[in-house]
Amino acid sequence: MDVQEETGDKKVQKPNLENPESRKPDTEKVFHVDDPLKCRSIRIGKLVVHPKAPLSYVPVYLSRDGIAFEVPMVSNPAKFSSVVLTAHDVAGILGDFEENSPIVFLCPQ
Repeated sequence: MDVQEETGDKKVQKPNLENPESRKPDTEKVFHVDDPLKCRSIRIGKLVVHPKAPLSYVPVYLSRDGIAFEVPMVSNPAKFSSVVLTAHDVAGILGDFEENSPIVFLCPQ
């Protein structure tokens, strides 16, 4: 369950990091994906994203509409930022889903 904090007249929803459901990117709802790919890590150029406790994986939401996941902010690793690539942002996808080392490469436009 997310934690709500009152600030003036507004309630602000704060993510509960112990609940994986609260770690879903907001855009995941747009992609209509319930179960994420459970990735050991994500690499974007030189940036490597590893799982943050209590999760043992980085959840990645992949659909025909695009891909969404969250990465910790460099300035404050306790905060997360959503990364969303729509189908129009991706020229191609290469994947190998071997049991021992599944990997997905995204080729941007």
